[in-house]
Amino acid sequence: AEYMGVVVIFFFVVVTFFFVMERTFSLNEHTINSKKFPTNFISTRHYTSLNFLPKNLFFQFRRLANVYFLIVALVQMVFDVSDSWMGKYSTFAIFLMVLGFVALREAVEDSKRHFSDSELNNRMTKVLRGEKFLETKWKDVVVGDIVRVEGGSWIPADMIMLSPLIADMQTSNLDGETSFKPKRGIKVTADILKPSDLAQISGKISCIREVKRNGVVTCTLHLTELPSSHRNLFFQADSKSSRFLIQNINLLLRGGQLRNAKFAVGVVIFTGHDCELHKKSSKSPVFKRTEIEKELDFSLLFLCAIVFCVALVATFAQNLMETHTFKDVWYLDIEETKLFSSFLSYLILFNNVVPISLYVLLEFVRFTQAHFVKTDKDMCDENLGKPLVRTISLMEDLGRVQHIFTDKTGTLTQNDLKLSMIYVKSTKSRFGYAPPQISLYSTKSPNHSDGTELTLSRDYSSSSVRDERYIGEIARTQTQSPISENPELLKYLRCDSGTSDFLFSISLCHNVVGNEVYESSSPDEVALVTFAREMNYKFRSRFSGERVVSVFENDSVIQLLAMNEFTSDRKRMSVVCKLPNNKVRLFCKGADEIMLKLCVETDEEKAEITKQTDYFASKGLRTLVFAYRDITEFELVFWKKRYDHAFEKQNLVALSILAAEIEVGMHCLGVTAIEDRLQENVPIVIDKLLCAGMKVWMLTGD
Repeated sequence: AEYMGVVVIFFFVVVTFFFVMERTFSLNEHTINSKKFPTNFISTRHYTSLNFLPKNLFFQFRRLANVYFLIVALVQMVFDVSDSWMGKYSTFAIFLMVLGFVALREAVEDSKRHFSDSELNNRMTKVLRGEKFLETKWKDVVVGDIVRVEGGSWIPADMIMLSPLIADMQTSNLDGETSFKPKRGIKVTADILKPSDLAQISGKISCIREVKRNGVVTCTLHLTELPSSHRNLFFQADSKSSRFLIQNINLLLRGGQLRNAKFAVGVVIFTGHDCELHKKSSKSPVFKRTEIEKELDFSLLFLCAIVFCVALVATFAQNLMETHTFKDVWYLDIEETKLFSSFLSYLILFNNVVPISLYVLLEFVRFTQAHFVKTDKDMCDENLGKPLVRTISLMEDLGRVQHIFTDKTGTLTQNDLKLSMIYVKSTKSRFGYAPPQISLYSTKSPNHSDGTELTLSRDYSSSSVRDERYIGEIARTQTQSPISENPELLKYLRCDSGTSDFLFSISLCHNVVGNEVYESSSPDEVALVTFAREMNYKFRSRFSGERVVSVFENDSVIQLLAMNEFTSDRKRMSVVCKLPNNKVRLFCKGADEIMLKLCVETDEEKAEITKQTDYFASKGLRTLVFAYRDITEFELVFWKKRYDHAFEKQNLVALSILAAEIEVGMHCLGVTAIEDRLQENVPIVIDKLLCAGMKVWMLTGD
């Protein structure tokens, strides 16, 4: 009992070491932090110049065949027994050639990893030294350093974003997703941009990475000093206002790319192999083995047993003949041999049952097949270049693939999203749209006995709803003019307030940045805002707290009061805006199964909207439902105060609750349907894979 406390403490320390990574450090303490924490140097090599030979031989002798041939070679050399004119070194010489060829191949592959690591470690970034940002190699970045990352550049280490307030990060190297992830800076430091001001920031950061929870990082930033020009009445060094809970939305991760910001400044919290990119990537085994090799090992055991038995039988048979049959045959002059010597002789004689040439041929075939794959012109891509063979030792497994798992967006599809159709609830009209040459179709839809279906098309696609049997008079007025010069459409848009509100909501409810060229964390939003621009509802710019939308060339300044971000749990996003007429309005968009529950439409109207979303889904289109509601001044004041407090503390749970509180009682505006076309020859490839007996599984978030 007296040792129980010690045991519990020891157990707690061990569990903490293996499942929790915790660290506390100060900002801008380069010398101290460099001694406490690992460097930002990355090495993915399997070998070094010192351990290459023993490590490579160790892994090679994990192959049963190599152990077998080593035993045979040693028997030949030690006991001077040979079955070849080359003498007792024949098997050993060939065996050394096989080992040497495999070692050379491993050395070449490892040298490629070394050059890749060297290129990565020697990339340049800007690190605050004194009161200046100096060009520094990635490998010299240290925990606690303040780093400036330029827009479009790669992030050198895991860090907390201090400024600006809003940016995006592309994470294709981390999770394969080509869409952007929104990131937010710390509100109190978002405006601190000058190096001289950044040098005055001091404080401590406590970070915990829970390995068991897939590397979830929880950080607390305690600022003890800020530049005098950026202090305010609410900031006190020893109060709660100086402590900030850092969450995933505040983190820029190594391997990500900064987008939609000219630059970002952050403080490094994890470096090198402690970064999330390297923690999540499983370390590949040094010596990979194929299924064929495993089957060969099993066959080798069987053959070795046969050789052993045959050699044993032959040894006893020889001994029996020498002692009995040939005992009195004096003219043969037979000398009695030892049993062990005879057994070894027969073992060497029958060892060719397992030919060493088979393994020499296997290595040659792998090398040659890899060369053919890398030089195959039919496997070259204009954008990606030649195919890359990372591990030659796995080449023969290409012919044994039984299951293929694939993502949809960006893998099977082009990830070049285009708005294809919209449904406007106020007019019960369905529009089909596809950019470049304009035509306006007014059709009596077979699915709408009481409505019309309008098609605004440029270069009509197969997914559009055009039907020659229903083309009305207006369909004959095709023109090459821009949409803004189409009098029929302009008249329609100006007269119908529901259509106008719908397009206005599309141009406002998003995370898009840019003016002429739009960028966003979601390609869906870029497609929607581009469509609204074509309809003369042009999103021009996004400032802090304001958005400018040009409606038929007339600029409207809309005050952005709040934004409720999209999450996979909520399946919707919304913005609270103050319009030029001083009305406060909520615009929301999201998945139909969520949005319809939050709208006040009648059951008949909801059934009609569901009918439209089902129609779009049957065409393979991605749908979003748009809705709005007006907010009273009293409701806004009561809600906004709590929202600002939760936003300042980055309390995601509270923000989600507040969003759900205000996103109720909405009126549906319409539905959008976006098309993400398949890449070239995808159906042909899938058909050939199925014909080859492979099972193809598509995994998608849709």
